[in-house]
Amino acid sequence: MSIFTTIFKDGIKAALTAIPSPYLWGAGALAAISLVVAGEVWFHNKVEADAQKEISAYIAKKDKDDAQLTALITADVADLKAQLAQKQKVITKTVVQNHTVIQTVPDINTILSQGWVSAFNASAKGLAIDPVAAKVATPSGINADQALDTINTNNGICQNNLALLNAAQQYLRDQQAVVAEMNKKNGVKTP
Repeated sequence: MSIFTTIFKDGIKAALTAIPSPYLWGAGALAAISLVVAGEVWFHNKVEADAQKEISAYIAKKDKDDAQLTALITADVADLKAQLAQKQKVITKTVVQNHTVIQTVPDINTILSQGWVSAFNASAKGLAIDPVAAKVATPSGINADQALDTINTNNGICQNNLALLNAAQQYLRDQQAVVAEMNKKNGVKTP
């Protein structure tokens, strides 16, 4: 044993014998309480650190899944927009080509009757055609080619709207499939 160890041990023994025993019990109790509090603080910090690790791992996974989902949706939207633009280009080109052909229809100068115009307008609005108004033979001043050209333009608008509707429905189906796939990958049961 070294001289310092001996002096230290002897010093502690002397100090302990010099301190009255109730104080020693109080110091012991204080030391025990300090150990319990320190253990509690350590345990709390460990639990908090473990919980923070789990939260961080969850957030990282969520961010990764969100990025993957966004990438899939963005690619899908770009593809649908390109398909829609192509369909609308074809529809517009067809309407323009049909306009040119309409100018060559043989009954280009035929004037339609008021009855024809009344019947057409009612059917275009989804209304019942008035049988009395449909029989009016008075010339309307509208040529058959004008009516056909208007029908061609309206049909082009309807085809564009149909293409938009189909694209929107396809977008929804694609998004449902992407979400279902992500849920399946992550073990989430979908109804």
